[in-house]
Formats: sequence, C-alpha cells, structure tokens
Amino acid sequence: MPEKKDLKNIQQLIVLSIIFVTGLVSWFQYPCAFIWDDSYFYLVISRNIVLNGSQTFSNLYITNGIHPLWLYLLTGYSYIVSIINSDLLSNPSYALPLSTLLVLFGSINLWKAAGLLRLSRLIFVGLPLSYVLFFQVLYSEAHVYYAAFSWLTLLMVKNVTSRPQSPDLIGFVCAIVFLGRLDSVFLVLCFLGWYLYSNRNSMIVLRTFVPLVVLLVPYLLSNYYFFGGFTPVSGWLKSSFPHIFFNNSIGLNSFFGYNAVAGVFPIIVAILFLMFIRLRSPIRNLIKVLLVGSILHFVYTAFFTRFHTMYWWYYIPHILLLSCSAAALYKQYRLPRFLQTMGAIVMMLLFVYASVSIRWGNTNASRRIQVPVAELLQYIEAKDIKHTSILVSDVPGVIAYNSSNNLIATDMVTANRKLYSSMRKSENALLYLKEYCAQKGQPITYYYYFGSDFIKHDKEGFGITFNDPKQYPELKPIGRYNLERGPVFSSSDSSCKLWKLQ
Repeated sequence: MPEKKDLKNIQQLIVLSIIFVTGLVSWFQYPCAFIWDDSYFYLVISRNIVLNGSQTFSNLYITNGIHPLWLYLLTGYSYIVSIINSDLLSNPSYALPLSTLLVLFGSINLWKAAGLLRLSRLIFVGLPLSYVLFFQVLYSEAHVYYAAFSWLTLLMVKNVTSRPQSPDLIGFVCAIVFLGRLDSVFLVLCFLGWYLYSNRNSMIVLRTFVPLVVLLVPYLLSNYYFFGGFTPVSGWLKSSFPHIFFNNSIGLNSFFGYNAVAGVFPIIVAILFLMFIRLRSPIRNLIKVLLVGSILHFVYTAFFTRFHTMYWWYYIPHILLLSCSAAALYKQYRLPRFLQTMGAIVMMLLFVYASVSIRWGNTNASRRIQVPVAELLQYIEAKDIKHTSILVSDVPGVIAYNSSNNLIATDMVTANRKLYSSMRKSENALLYLKEYCAQKGQPITYYYYFGSDFIKHDKEGFGITFNDPKQYPELKPIGRYNLERGPVFSSSDSSCKLWKLQ
C-alpha cells in the first residue's frame, strides 16, 4: 500500500496532468485563440531571420523591439523546422512543441520547489500552470520567462533548504531570467541582493557576477551598436524615465496602468500574508524577495511607463508570488481531507470549463479582431497583394504573419532607435518614412487603419496625422499625409479600412 504522502502526491499529479493536457489540447486545436497580436512579432522576426538572414519585422529595417532569449530560442527551433519544410513556419502550430517543453520544464521546477518547501503542489504549481496555459501569452516571451524564473526559484529554495548552490549557476540563471524579460531586472536585483547578503564572501560575489557580465555586456553593447541604444526600442519608447509620467488610468482591471488581477492582487495578498501570518519557513524569504521585486516593478510601471502595460505576459512573477502566498496560507490552515479533494476537483473543472467555453472556436486572440482581420486578409489574397509595403495604425502582427507583405507599424516598437531619431528630426515623419521605404526599393503602397491614436484622421477622413510614439498617450504630431481618396476596402463593421496611396 502506498503511504499517505505518496498517495497525495499522485492525486495532485493527476489533477495537474489533466490541466496540462487540457491546455495542450486547446493550444493544438485553436492556437490562434491564444496568440495576441504582439506575439506574432516573434514568429515573423524569427521567420525572417531563418529565411532572409535579417532580424527584421518589416523587411525594411532591423529591429530589437523584442526580449532576446525567446526570439533566439524560437529562431534556433525554426531553423530546425525549416530544414524539414520551410512552409511549416507559416503554420501557427509549428512552435507548439517548443512552448510545451518550456511549460513542462517550468512546472517540474516548481514541483521540486514545492516538495522542498513542503507546500501543496496543487496550489504552488497549479496556479502558474493554469495561468500560462489559459491566458493569451502563446508565442510571447511568457513561457520562456516562466521556465527561467521557475529555475531561479528552485535554486533559491535549494539554497535555503538543502545545500548551497553554485554561484556560477546562480549568476548564469539570473542572466537568463533577465534576457527572458528585461523588466525582470527588479526581481533579479532583489534575488541577487538576498543571495549575496546571505553569502557574504568576495569570491562568491565574483563568481556570481562573472557569468552575468559575460552574457549581458555583449548583448547591451550590440544593442547600442546596431540599434542605437542599450535597451530594446519597444521598452525605450514606452518609458518616460527619468521623468515621471503618472498613469492615472483606473478601471475594472487597471490600477494606474497596472493589471489589477494579475499584478496588484498578488501584491496585496503577499503583504497581508507577511503582516498577519507568522509561518516560520523558507517560503517567507521567497515571498519577501518576490514581493519587493514586484513592488519595484509596479512603481516603475505606474510612474515611468506610458502605455501598453496591461498584457498578461508582464506578470509571471506576480502569479508565482500569489501561488507562494496561497500555498503558505494553506500550509498554515489545513483544510479537512474532504474539502481538499473537493477543492482540487473544482479547480480542475473550472480550468477545463473556461478553456472550452472561452477559447475553443476562436481564431484570433485580441480585441475582437477576428472578423475584420479575416476580411482584410481575404481582400489581400483576392487582389494578389504580395511583397508590398503597408503602413498600419495597429494590429500589424497577424497581417504580417499571414501574408508576405512588409508591415510598417506606426507605434515603431518593431523599428529601431536610429530610424526613429531620424524620423523625429525630419520636418514630416510620415514623408521621411515614405522616402526611406522608396529608397529601399519597397515604396509604401497601402495604408490600413484599425484604431489607435498613433494615427489620427481628419473629420473628412482624407488627412492623417502621425503622433509621436515616444510621447504617447499625449498626442504630439510629427507627421502628416493626405490620402486624397477614399478606402479601397472597408470591413463589414467599418473598423478596418485600407487605402491605396498615390
């Protein structure tokens, strides 16, 4: 007969396996329901690197508007796939095995960490696992971030529960987490501060920082040399640092521009846990490190970031913070066995029901774009529009991935700082961009509008004004162009329109 502990682990493993399998079935059945438009950037850029040898989204200028670890991991995987059949790179299911392995690796790390901390694996592993499987983070950096951060978490737990970990490995994994998502710098610094304070030894400090320097300095210097700045253009455009930009948006799921459900709620739960629960366990140190890093992330996002900070992939560490706090609370106040079983069943059924009812049957993940984008793609195919430069106001990812055209996004997050600076210095940024593309032999032939304030239309609809993406959401014009005629295409709901330019 298996012991009680082993039986409980088997039961938890069964529930987690059902959640995992349900998530994978949903991915493979309806991958596009989980891919936000921004996530297509990685698919397009990696495809262009493999097929054309250039790190570009538009096929007109290079970009570093991405988090590097996921892009280069995806690119390496795409190279292998292209050897089999390069046409597979245009099938949105082709990289699902890679994402599956990353989620599996991350979940195994958390399973091991929960065992060392003697916490409920169902809570500690189940909450982050459900999050990365259900929300629309597929092909964003979220899964590699989840895998890297879970690895760092396991190393921290091992360091305080079993045996000291190698400083070289600690430094290496910290660098991997940072390259996985660059705004993890706050959490990485908190972890390093705790680790080095706990191991006050000059040799440990040196051995920790050597792999950090070896991995990060070349990346930062190459950014500066090729793209005009140490950081990616996307983060730089969104940032107002060192000037405070107070994001005062407060809504159902927004608290000063921060995701209230995935970002603020875990911070509040962790603070309450530390204030009122006196559980003596290494879990308390882990919660403190995650909490301080999450608070610093919130302060930077709320006071120094201008736009687009609500996406689910921002908040992987926050969900881990929530799972740590919830698992620790459960350890403090254990439920009767019957309620434990019922809770596990309810958690599993909720995930299965939500996946089937919300995700199944959808073909596009974001902002009700399913019908208008499908209609636009049908028009592009019917008119045989190929290898053509198209200026876009929003939603460039899905169009770029599903066609052979050069998509020029006016938010400039898929450009580079050198190009942006040249546009900004010109008298008319839109005319500069047109001339730039013409000199590349790919003149801008079409313009499509799908909302956003980066491009504003006159009341008559024929004149468009380009607002500075570095100042957004403040609308400061830096370019203008006259369309001269009406659109050649309009979606059935009139949300998406396409003009052919003179």
